[in-house]
Order: sequence, then C-alpha cells, then structure tokens
Amino acid sequence: ERNTGIDYSTQNWREHEQYEKQMNGIVGKRDKDGSGLALVSAAGLHECAGYDDGTLAGTMLRSFKTTRRTAGETKGQRLGELNYRFLLVPLDESTTYSKLVRYQDSLAAWPIWSLLRTAYFVPEKKSFMHLEGERINVSVIKPPEAADDNSVIVRVYNASDKAEKGALEFSKDIKKAYELMLSEEVKAETVFNGARLDIELAPWKIKTYKITL
Repeated sequence: ERNTGIDYSTQNWREHEQYEKQMNGIVGKRDKDGSGLALVSAAGLHECAGYDDGTLAGTMLRSFKTTRRTAGETKGQRLGELNYRFLLVPLDESTTYSKLVRYQDSLAAWPIWSLLRTAYFVPEKKSFMHLEGERINVSVIKPPEAADDNSVIVRVYNASDKAEKGALEFSKDIKKAYELMLSEEVKAETVFNGARLDIELAPWKIKTYKITL
C-alpha cells in the first residue's frame, strides 16, 4: 500500500521520487468507506501512478528512442498495433486483495483437459479441487518433483495482513497429506478428514502441501 502523490522533500535528490511506481499488474484506489476502482492485468502492465487530486493512472506503453544505457538499438521498439487485455473492477469494502488476485489468475490461466467421448457423452459438472478461504489463494498446482503416483503439490498463500482459516477439498478422498518446505522436503504430516484438508495461514504466509489421493 502506498500514499498518493510524491514526497516533495526528495526533489533535490539525484533520484527524486516519481509519481510513477512499479506494480504487479494490480493497482487500485479506495476511499475511507472502502469504495473505489482497481485495474487488473494478467501481464504487460507494470507501472501506475496515484495523483494528489485522486486520479489513478496506469501506463499502457512505456518506450524510449533507444534502449536505455546503450549507444543504439534504435529498432528495439515493438512497432505496430498493440492490444491490451485488462479488467476494471469496482471496489467495495468486501473486495479483498485476494479476490483481485483471483481475477488476475482468471485472465492469465486457461484450464484445459482432454478425454475420449462417445456421441452421447454428457460432461459432468464437477471440480477436482475446491479452495475455501476469503483471503487465501493458490499459487501452484503441480506434480511432485520426485515421481509419485496419485500425488499433487498444492501451494497456497494468505494475501492479506490478517490470519485466515480455509480448506482444500478434493473430488476423491485423501490417503496421505504432508506439509512441505518450498524445496518439497517433508516438514510434517498433516491431519485431514476424508477429502478435506483444513488449513490456517498467518498474514502473508505461504504453505506447500503434498496430497496423495
């Protein structure tokens, strides 16, 4: 979180503060009642600015005549028509940063799987994994680095400054569950109930689990 505007006491510095700041593709501004507006981009937009008059700006294209810190490379620009894909999200007090991250994930990810079907096949509407937790997000779903049949690595994180409880629920019962280090070394065996694994995360905490189904 940042204040809008700039710190004018830095104006005599060699590199004084600029209105433009880096971002991870999400920038928003709220009033005291929690209402506001956010811009959410999956990729390519990484600069924003918040001005003293309440204006919020997002940089669509930042370019230079030549590549910075080189003597040339004048053809380094991306010429032609540019297309951008982003969301403008109205905010209220119930809109969490975690929800904005989920919007960003939905822009970036295209979940696809394939299967053989007959002419009379009707797909079943089901979820392979369900996440509970208003402020909890999934960052990784992958096979283990060490080959392990019927196991999946799931990494979750708390995208807030408040502790949060949640759960991972799978379409099949869990046989074993472990909390891992980021290196995928086993840290501890975890308790589960059928297909459900309860999780609790401290503010901004990351946890990695290995689930065997």
